[in-house]
Amino acid sequence: TGKINLGYTQLDSYSETKSEGLALKYDKQKIQTRIASIGIKFDDTIGLKNSTIKPNGKFEYSRDFSPSSDAVFSYISEPDKTYNLSVDTGAFHNLNTNIGFDLITKNNLLITFNYERNQSVGSSHTDTLYFGGSYISNKETEYALALDGSESLNTNFDIKKSINGFDISFNLNYDLFSKKPNQFTYLNMSKTF
Repeated sequence: TGKINLGYTQLDSYSETKSEGLALKYDKQKIQTRIASIGIKFDDTIGLKNSTIKPNGKFEYSRDFSPSSDAVFSYISEPDKTYNLSVDTGAFHNLNTNIGFDLITKNNLLITFNYERNQSVGSSHTDTLYFGGSYISNKETEYALALDGSESLNTNFDIKKSINGFDISFNLNYDLFSKKPNQFTYLNMSKTF
């Protein structure tokens, strides 16, 4: 596969409203994005006796051709004295790899596993791990559990059920590694007419 990502962002001038001596005024800033990527993806479907496994993966190389963007600013109290901050684009060469699989059983169980690594050559990287499971019972109820994490580990638990034409879903989100409580609960009921 190949793709080209082109973008243009313009930030209008902006003045802070802090105390007079510390407030800054930013000039208009133009940011351009130019990224070219080439890679290979694979997926397959393998039928087994009581299940199907779908392995998948990706390897992608990206080259960032984006020019740096300068932020020009001054203190509101000293408008004639400007400062120039050169904002670098970061790493020029990036690698993205991904490997995983879906396992689907005949009794409506789905298990998903995926590992992804984004590597900025000569700089930093992120690792993301995704694990999920879903089960649809014979009573029109679906249960799902997903673990998704890179810097944190987000956990999602879902229950979906159809009762007399109403679709009811309950979702619980929880960040296992957050130092602050970071959890959400949703209850949704809908009907299509």
